Amino acid sequence: MAGGTHVFDMIKRLKENENLKKNNYFKTKGAYTRISKSINVDYRRATDLEREDIRRRLVGERKNERRKFILTLTLSAFFTGILIILFLKYVWP
Repeated sequence: MAGGTHVFDMIKRLKENENLKKNNYFKTKGAYTRISKSINVDYRRATDLEREDIRRRLVGERKNERRKFILTLTLSAFFTGILIILFLKYVWP
């Protein structure tokens, strides 16, 4: 079995890549890169203070995204409810 270890390695790497996709690794990495570029800092060479600032900004950005999502969800549920009520009142016999 000369090529058996290569096949097992390939399967292992495919599983690891799938796990990275599930854990939003690339989204988080992109956010770190975007924020570190906005303050002109290379994340790999940043000091502990600069990394803490990047993390703080990232947490704030995620909080804002979560608020927007909740607001959008609430408004859409509200308007859907109104449409259902209007449909039942005026269209349904």
